[in-house]
Amino acid sequence: QRVLQAIGAYDDMARRAHQAPGYETRRNGVCVSFEKINGANRFLLQTMTRQHLYSAIIASAQREGIEIVTRSMAVGARPEGVLELAAGRSLKADLVIAADGVRSTVRDSLRIPVARHKYQDGIVRVLIDRAPFIGGDWEHVIDFWAFQPRTLRILYAPCEDGKLYFAMMSPRDDEEASTLPINAAVWGSVFPMLVPALQTIGTRGRYDVYETTRLARWSVGASPSSETQ
Repeated sequence: QRVLQAIGAYDDMARRAHQAPGYETRRNGVCVSFEKINGANRFLLQTMTRQHLYSAIIASAQREGIEIVTRSMAVGARPEGVLELAAGRSLKADLVIAADGVRSTVRDSLRIPVARHKYQDGIVRVLIDRAPFIGGDWEHVIDFWAFQPRTLRILYAPCEDGKLYFAMMSPRDDEEASTLPINAAVWGSVFPMLVPALQTIGTRGRYDVYETTRLARWSVGASPSSETQ
């Protein structure tokens, strides 16, 4: 959020982002921790869709006269400061920032040694309508955990414009819970309070396995950084 303030994007982001009054953790239906946030305290948490966040950043860039060129896919970079595009064009730069995801093609083109570790849990991410969950505790960000009859987790995060983000975690070896489309009956049997939302997901959702990516270094060229994770 300090970065968004520094680049002039904070106000646009905060204007419509959801500002929950509290953050809860519930275990097997029982609240085990609660923290007041976004009030007269130091804990500030705002939740929003990626599109809302990106829109605020893009608007800030355009106000500064930054040119944004779409349909110009980056496929690589060179240590001397050159960005390579799919159409064969090369652009010189003082600095190339590879922010194209965990499987960055720009990073891989620089042959930086990468180690990737997969964990036992995967996650389904989906945006749905939160119309059934308005007011009261449903304004909170809630981390639902269950260990009986099976280990499952749902992160419940309201977003702007009546959207609701679900991050649904399950062990990879739990085939009933880790496949798409989601099995609403399985998830609903563990989280009955969320059934009205679970039943609306249908074929939507994206599934990914939790991974850690470790790089030998994070930059190449004039001033390589020290090893970090």
